[in-house]
Amino acid sequence: MNWLPGTDLKYMAAHGLTAMIRYDELWTLANSSEERFDHEKRLGYVAEMESIWLDNVSGIPVIELIDKTLKADRVQLAADQWVNRVGFGWIYASVTDAE
Repeated sequence: MNWLPGTDLKYMAAHGLTAMIRYDELWTLANSSEERFDHEKRLGYVAEMESIWLDNVSGIPVIELIDKTLKADRVQLAADQWVNRVGFGWIYASVTDAE
């Protein structure tokens, strides 16, 4: 299941698994169904998932990781811009000959 880490288990036990099941349904619709290509529908799913998160989560993370990396000009990254779940594609980078 795609439930939220840190969820208050006492709350979930008291209120059943309805929110968790609905969250999973929304996640599947937003990410796996054909409706994921419909921006308005996906935005609605995400808004409802956010509402479930805020209503049921026991804490809200307040951390931001700032990451800086220096690379040589010879390194050719797989992506010119940040790509979700891949980043800049360091794992797929190649090294070219020095000019």
